[in-house]
Amino acid sequence: MNNPIPAPPTRGYYSLVQYCPDTSRLEVANIGVVLFCADHDFLQARMTSNHSRINKMFGRGKRDLARLKVIKDGLESKLESGRRDLQGLEQLERFASLQVNNLQMTKFMPCRITTTPARELQDLFDQLVQPESELQANSPSDDLKCRMDTMFNQPDLRGLVRRNITVSVPILQREQEVPYAYQNGRLNLIAPLQFPKRTNSVEDKAARFAVEGKSLFDNPHPKYGELQMLIVGAFPETKKSDIETARRILDSHQVRLITSDNLVELGDEIRKHGHPLEA
Repeated sequence: MNNPIPAPPTRGYYSLVQYCPDTSRLEVANIGVVLFCADHDFLQARMTSNHSRINKMFGRGKRDLARLKVIKDGLESKLESGRRDLQGLEQLERFASLQVNNLQMTKFMPCRITTTPARELQDLFDQLVQPESELQANSPSDDLKCRMDTMFNQPDLRGLVRRNITVSVPILQREQEVPYAYQNGRLNLIAPLQFPKRTNSVEDKAARFAVEGKSLFDNPHPKYGELQMLIVGAFPETKKSDIETARRILDSHQVRLITSDNLVELGDEIRKHGHPLEA
């Protein structure tokens, strides 16, 4: 019996649904994701009912969660009822731009759908919305964080590495904190990243960070100047093909990848090329 030939990948676009309690501060928490795929006539949202991310970011102060649920349900209803009018990326971008209350949507970003749109929507939700406590496999391991902290606390590196740098990611229109950075002409934003086990998910995760990294690379920061993202990647199973696939995707968008087992080489690079921190 011949094995069925898998369907070729198709292009989709996703937008993050974000909660913003104070629009003047531009601080947001991801609470949902919308996926559009024209080839599959697919437009659907997935929202979280877990408010732990909101509480973690903004505290457990007085907040009308019942009203938030109504707003989330309303957004899903508008997407469902307006499907006939939301048949293209331009219409969806306009729809997203009109969400200007406490619930906002980012610009739609491209993704590759290698399975089904429903499965891709779930993967996006798991990676970008699901609370860390419910999805440990997609969080940088405690071991990697500990190793990086230990290395960057060495006397000859301590004066070369910045901590907890906040930058704006233009394509996402939101701020993001990066745990480490060093300057060598560009400010290299160093982020630990746990890659998933499935090859398709490795590709998708690399593609998302590639888009963010290219946006940072192309848009100098008003304070730090030119930027470049540097991913320290941990792969659960050392599959050379997955590592090379991730590297190829990231390299094509000016994002560097150093695997976690080559962390010492990163330290040597910073010692050789890093500029001392300003007093």
